[in-house]
Amino acid sequence: MPIPATTFVSQGQAKINEIQNVIANMGSSFQKHNQGGNELQTAYDQTLDELVRVNLPSLNQEAFRNVREYTGYGQFEAKNPFMTMNEEHARLTQTINNIDNDERYLRREELINPVSGELVINADTIRQNCTMLKDAVMRYESEPRFLQLIQRSYGTPDYVGRVWQLDYYRDWRAGSAIEKKFGKTFYDIRSSYLPIKQLHDDTYQELTVAEKQINDVKYLIDLREKSSYRLNNLPQVVLEECQTALRQHLQYVDREQLFQWAQGDRVREALIKKLHGLEKKLEYLKEMVVHQQQAEKEVLQEYVYKLNRKVVKYQRPKYHYGFVPDRDAQILNFDPRQKLFEKRNKFWKSYDTVYDFDDYDYYDYRRDMLWWDLMTAGRYNGRYINEVNYYYTNHPGYSYSHEYYYQKPTLQQSSYYDSNDDYDYSSVEIS
Repeated sequence: MPIPATTFVSQGQAKINEIQNVIANMGSSFQKHNQGGNELQTAYDQTLDELVRVNLPSLNQEAFRNVREYTGYGQFEAKNPFMTMNEEHARLTQTINNIDNDERYLRREELINPVSGELVINADTIRQNCTMLKDAVMRYESEPRFLQLIQRSYGTPDYVGRVWQLDYYRDWRAGSAIEKKFGKTFYDIRSSYLPIKQLHDDTYQELTVAEKQINDVKYLIDLREKSSYRLNNLPQVVLEECQTALRQHLQYVDREQLFQWAQGDRVREALIKKLHGLEKKLEYLKEMVVHQQQAEKEVLQEYVYKLNRKVVKYQRPKYHYGFVPDRDAQILNFDPRQKLFEKRNKFWKSYDTVYDFDDYDYYDYRRDMLWWDLMTAGRYNGRYINEVNYYYTNHPGYSYSHEYYYQKPTLQQSSYYDSNDDYDYSSVEIS
């Protein structure tokens, strides 16, 4: 039934604010994806690390020879790790020997002991002097325009100010105030300030040198500790660095090519498929969430737009004492979130299907397959996903076949696609 225009406007504005708040905080309703994404990323990292260890399990010549054969990575041939390790062993030994014979390191306790160290005591003394001189300098420099007056040689024959210049009067006003405060001419003030300033700057430089001497000793101590650790663990450290380099290669190398390099090794092939499948999961799920959020956002924004138009209309003075007809007022009773909630449930169903998939071994690089259809058994329309759309576009007439993907003796069907699970948000009608 018709309602007063003022009531409609009030309720409409409240609902607009409510929906806009939902839009602004939409990301919080997809926390499940954030958590799931983190878990998948962890699984991806662990799988990649495992693939690295399979291809480079230890520091030996045979393992490095196999790396290129199974992964295509040839940097270990260009830069032999064993030669590098021998060179570094010699370098680290020399570094440690040089430090052990450095007088600063030998006297490290005498020099930088926090309580009694010579360099520490000297730096503290200089720092205290510097602080006192800084206070004395700031007694002058804290005065308004003081530094400008010093720079312009105010109070000396070299002062460049002229009576017709505005800065002249500014200088005179500031200079007079400073002279009054210190009880002497600015020339005398300048004569007192400059020596203190110079002494402060010289002391600050001494402090910089003293602190550098302390840091140099600390650097020697730290360098020796790190060098000693690296030398004592050199084989393991070099292996880990080589594995890190190989990991970067495996992270980006073409998966089909990597599978071919595996040469039928079942362990490698299984890890490659799992790694590839996890990558596709992360990619698909991200695009699914972005698409879902955008679709919901568009529906809600359309509702806000239409409701706002009616609110603006009935805010006009001529409707102040009028009524809103039922055909317009019923928009308040319609809430698009109910149908969006139903669509969201269908979305999470498809999301979980992709997330829970773990039959990575069924993917066959020797056949023309789409990870999306393998993961969803062809049940969900994924044309909004870039890779899926590209695949469908370049495969006219393609339809999912369960037997083709899983190679099981089952009834051949042209497609398992369920049209009921397509997300047609145009069905969320807004009055």
